[in-house]
Amino acid sequence: EFFVRNSFSVTVSLDGNKEEHDRNRVKVNGNGSFDEIIRNIRSLKKNYPEYNKMGISFCFDFKTNFDVIEKFMDEEDLFITKFSFIDQNDTTYFEQFTEEDIKSYLERKRKIEERFKDICKSNTINKRSFIYAYRKHYNNWQ
Repeated sequence: EFFVRNSFSVTVSLDGNKEEHDRNRVKVNGNGSFDEIIRNIRSLKKNYPEYNKMGISFCFDFKTNFDVIEKFMDEEDLFITKFSFIDQNDTTYFEQFTEEDIKSYLERKRKIEERFKDICKSNTINKRSFIYAYRKHYNNWQ
């Protein structure tokens, strides 16, 4: 209520559906944070449907399933304001990924790039869609 009443912009970290998000976003007790976050997002949207200052910060890695993420984000009507690959500096995080993970990621990336190009050609892009967020950050992926 405070955010809405005072016209605050809010950014929520959400990396997709439950499975994708909870892979990396865990609480101190080891449980994923998805259920709490999505409950709060849905509550805000239900109680303040006119409030349009909430954006999603979305991070991805070599295991991210873009098809699943796109479907989830679009069904939930979530506006992605930040779209970024997990930072690789000063971390051992990426040691977990195999060459197969990377090859699979590159194939998924190729497919979403093709889909993005097809949608752009048809000029039917929805500015609140996952694919639009992809477009805004496309140059960062190359």
